[in-house]
Amino acid sequence: MITESDIQALILIYLTSLPDTYAQRQNTGAAHDGRRLVRYGVPGQADILCCMKGRFIEVEVKTKTGRQSDAQKQRERNITKAGGIYILARSVEDVRDRLREERLAA
Repeated sequence: MITESDIQALILIYLTSLPDTYAQRQNTGAAHDGRRLVRYGVPGQADILCCMKGRFIEVEVKTKTGRQSDAQKQRERNITKAGGIYILARSVEDVRDRLREERLAA
């Protein structure tokens, strides 16, 4: 069975192969440093941050059965309202198709 991490890796490979594109994995969560709980990332931020030809893009990756949290849905609204591109992707093809719609990829 393909995991969310597998899909993320494939999408990152695809994005970083495109010209004029920077993409990175973003983690959110918490860790204990021995004394206290340390949170990192922004609640709701997408899995992949990308800048392509000057456009801000976030890609939230889910498996076929995965669902967005309320914080992720709010993040999607905020990104699109500000003129960025938010992609909910279950495959590399979802990302490729959306970038084609936006006329950013062939």
